[in-house]
Amino acid sequence: MEQRMDALNQTYVEKTIQYMSYHIYENPTLAEFAGEVNLCKCHFLRVFKTTTGFSPMNYFMKLKINKAAELLTTTNLSVGEIAKRLQFSNDSHFNRTFKKHKEINPSGFRRKYLQSGRMMALPEEHNQFELSYSMLRAVLDASPDLIFIKDVNDIHIECNIAFCRVMGLERSQIVGKTTGELFSTKAEAMFFQRNDQAVFKAKVPRRNREWMSLPDGTRKEYEVLKSPYFDGQGNAIGLIGISRDITDILEWEPRQRRAAAKSTPRAPRRASGR
Repeated sequence: MEQRMDALNQTYVEKTIQYMSYHIYENPTLAEFAGEVNLCKCHFLRVFKTTTGFSPMNYFMKLKINKAAELLTTTNLSVGEIAKRLQFSNDSHFNRTFKKHKEINPSGFRRKYLQSGRMMALPEEHNQFELSYSMLRAVLDASPDLIFIKDVNDIHIECNIAFCRVMGLERSQIVGKTTGELFSTKAEAMFFQRNDQAVFKAKVPRRNREWMSLPDGTRKEYEVLKSPYFDGQGNAIGLIGISRDITDILEWEPRQRRAAAKSTPRAPRRASGR
């Protein structure tokens, strides 16, 4: 009986940590964490702390600081931008909290990373996802289609090599950025964002065509499939987009029809009778 309870509690905790990871750019409350596993706050607090040794809010802050460390070492975002994205109340709060967890301030952490010239070890809680993440990356990068993943705040959290190539950017320059920050044309960015919101509202996959301005000055048309993904309560927490370049196909079809029309022999005209 006790073993079953331990296993059940572990399931509650794992599900909560997954929820925390999905909402890392937000500030969920203790009530929301407890509601995710259908427990009252008091019981949830006891289960989580007994299993992990941390209170839920302290554990979530630990994950948030690890995400900040990741952004500091994989993107060009400023310390202030990272603090804003992770919804710290101000830069001072972010600096103070980061130093409490890492024993060094964010700027010093980034400087130390750059000086070391090597990748820092992943946090222990990420190790269990390393294999799955590697497999996912392999699948994404094998696709010739543009693939991107965004959260509900319009922040890109993943993309594949094809998307990076078309954007003319490294992955580290894309992850953590919003659509408005990646596309210089405001009207174009707003059009993409409206399509995203339509997906979140409908809560079903949606296919449409979108023109996109590329860094080399050309414009291409893409057929885009955007699908929402959900948390355990059925709330949309982001979307996955797959874009296929159809510009050449759309240009090729009319040419083929014109060529076919020219090559089709005309029926001889019948002489009119007198």
